[in-house]
Amino acid sequence: ATEGPGYVWHCHLLEHEDNEMMRPYKVIPVIDSDLEIPLQDLLIILGLILIVVLFLIIRLKK
Repeated sequence: ATEGPGYVWHCHLLEHEDNEMMRPYKVIPVIDSDLEIPLQDLLIILGLILIVVLFLIIRLKK
């Protein structure tokens, strides 16, 4: 699939191999993009996600 060494995403279930769920992939350098998110904004987003998840966990326990 790629030149040189790569990695195979896998587990040890034969069914996954039979269903094409074990595929090689290659780690490549990140390409510059306009989608950069400042660290402070990223932390705010992650914090909000955590709050929502905790709220849902508490609500489902009732």
